[in-house]
Order: sequence, then C-alpha cells, then structure tokens
Amino acid sequence: MKMWNKIIKTAIPVVTSLLFITAANAVVVYPALDIQQLTGDTGVSSNSSGLTMRGTAFAIIYPDGSNWPGFPDQTFFLESDASGAGTLSVGDGSILTADFSNLSLGDLGAGTGNFGADLNYTGGSMAANLPGGRIEGAFSSATGSIALGSDFTASNLIAKVGEVQAVPVPAAVWLFGTGLLGLVGMAKRKKAA
Repeated sequence: MKMWNKIIKTAIPVVTSLLFITAANAVVVYPALDIQQLTGDTGVSSNSSGLTMRGTAFAIIYPDGSNWPGFPDQTFFLESDASGAGTLSVGDGSILTADFSNLSLGDLGAGTGNFGADLNYTGGSMAANLPGGRIEGAFSSATGSIALGSDFTASNLIAKVGEVQAVPVPAAVWLFGTGLLGLVGMAKRKKAA
C-alpha cells in the first residue's frame, strides 16, 4: 500500500500539470514538397537587408515514401527581411505561395545551418483547403556567420514544405496515465508473489 501511495502522490501532480499544457509542438506531415538546390540554382544568399533562397521543387512525397509520378521540376523562391518576415513561392506561384513572419536560422558549425518557418498559405494548387504549413531545411558550405542580417552565402540547400499537424498532448497524457496504471498493477502482482 505504501508503494501505491508513493506512485499516486507522484503521478497525480505530473498528470494534472500535463493536462494544462497546450499542444505547442508541431510536425510537418505528408504529402510534402521536396526541395533541393540543383544545377543553376543560387542556393542561399544573405546580407544586412535580408535573405533569399533559390532552389527546385522536384517531387511531392507521400506518407509511404513514394513520389507523385510525373511531377515537373518547379522553381522555389524564398525571400525574407532581416527580421525573419517574408514570402515563399513554388512554381511561380502556381503550386504554392505563402507568407511567414518567423523564419529562424540555426548555425550548426563547420559552415552548416538549418532553418524553419511557419507558413500562412496565400495561393497555389497545393494550398487547396489548407490554411498553412511549415518549411524546414538545411544548407552547407556557408561562407560567413549564419544569422539573419549577416553577410553569407551557402549551397547544398534542401528543404521540405508541408502541412503542419499539432502533436496531441491529451492523447499523450492518456497513454502515459494508462501505462503508469499498468506498471502499478505489475508491481502489486510482483509484491504479492
């Protein structure tokens, strides 16, 4: 009984605190646009007034890992000011256009970096009935300090653009709680044996 009381005294505050946490985490889900820097694309260029990325959207990837057959290469263009606000266009706007206000860059060292932004879809066939999504990606061979407003160029641009789906915290709490109860039951049986 003492063990049960200890578990309850620990579990109740943990579970109740988790119940009040909102679903702040998000993940990019599929289908997603696959973007890379191909021959002729300029990659990443940044200066004190902003940042631009030019690449090619060459595939739409489905959840099973397959590609949409016959998807033609499309131009990818992202432009941001030094505050991280800007626009994105795929296929000269026919596939997707979006606005964002929270572009972030991460310096991973050795000339590599990553980036991400939440997108508000404004047009294009991919936007369809979706209000927004997310872009996440990476680049390498940077020639300067990787930060918004810094002077640098980079290549080997890769990115994914897709719908964003919230991670459901209440479901995670339910799974945690039922797992905890299962462990309590196992502990009681072990103690009784």
